[in-house]
Amino acid sequence: MRVDIVEHGPRTILAIEGHGTWRVHRDTGQVEVIEPAPDAQAAALALEGPVRLHALAEHGVHVLHASAIAARDGRLLALTAPSGVGKSTFAARAWALGRERAADDLLPVTRAADGVFVARPHFAQPKLPEDQQYPIDAPEERPLAALIRLERGDVAIWTPLSARAAMDLALRSTVATRVYSKAALAAHLGFCQRFGAAVGEGRIACGVLTVPYRPEAIESAVRETLAVLDSALEG
Repeated sequence: MRVDIVEHGPRTILAIEGHGTWRVHRDTGQVEVIEPAPDAQAAALALEGPVRLHALAEHGVHVLHASAIAARDGRLLALTAPSGVGKSTFAARAWALGRERAADDLLPVTRAADGVFVARPHFAQPKLPEDQQYPIDAPEERPLAALIRLERGDVAIWTPLSARAAMDLALRSTVATRVYSKAALAAHLGFCQRFGAAVGEGRIACGVLTVPYRPEAIESAVRETLAVLDSALEG
């Protein structure tokens, strides 16, 4: 959907084609309706999509197009991938093998006051049934252990990325930056730069994880890949 943005100080107007016009106040998070959506469904799509993503960005929370599973120490692993590679399938198979799944497609992340990068998994996953959503009573924030780009190949391999490549991956993996205000865009760039710096300092991992392409034996491929990943992150 097309979104036109007009900024007036701490207020930003989002004109969402076919879904109404909304005003969001940066300081309070208050949302006002300027032009109503044509129906309740269109209003819900606007509020759950561009309006919410804009409001989160204004407060330093950026949503990655990523699945997420838990590492063995309980921290989260954000899994990104080009379309068709199968990040959701990988996360689902990892879940079937006993790994906690915290996100299927959308993962909000931020940088805590102590500089640690954390995920906020309490975010509805559109493709998951209700009984597979992140539990309501689970922690609001979880430390992020790694940002991982999945690729297909012949054998399972972990390839670390440089600080610059990690920053680029964080930039590319963030959804809906087109609805960010100028201030949020600048803050997002700083966020990604700090993420790259943290990778360079060894405080968080970032890399490419090659998953063996075995359509007839997906579970064994995921099991093998998880073993390689665990060894790389814990070594």
